[in-house]
Amino acid sequence: MVEIKFFKSQYRIKRLILICSGFILLGIWLLSRDVSSFVAWFSICFFGLGCGIGLYQLFDKRPQILINEVSIYDRSLKIEPIPWNAIINAYPKSIYKQQFICLELIESFKPLAKKGKLINFTSKLNEALNFEAININLSQIDVNEILLTDLINELSKAEIEERLTLLEEFKKQII
Repeated sequence: MVEIKFFKSQYRIKRLILICSGFILLGIWLLSRDVSSFVAWFSICFFGLGCGIGLYQLFDKRPQILINEVSIYDRSLKIEPIPWNAIINAYPKSIYKQQFICLELIESFKPLAKKGKLINFTSKLNEALNFEAININLSQIDVNEILLTDLINELSKAEIEERLTLLEEFKKQII
């Protein structure tokens, strides 16, 4: 079985940790100067949380997106893998320099229908932004969104034998 795994960008995670560390140091400096202790503690706590999240992501070695001949799986969506025959179309979209791949799905594949009020709210927000119900976030991954979108569209229309060939060709292309 051919699998393509995409991991979070180590550079972006380290940049997040570095920026948060700078604001933590600024908060400590503000505390030492007796300037607005609320702002100093807020800075230390808020960016300390960001630094902790960054450290967690730095040591998390699980793939973010997993593509094989059967399905595509995005760990951040917290839903089951999406089979290729459930995808009608995929298209890239960006908002504030954050890249996404929007997936148009067949009506019978509705993994979000089982979720709660928060998911329903976010799906309405997605509709307001002209996004689909399910979107693959590429902001933490170093990949060309156009090439990946083309691959998703080709895999969703291909037979299983063709998918193996497409995956092998794509794997050679990105290495």
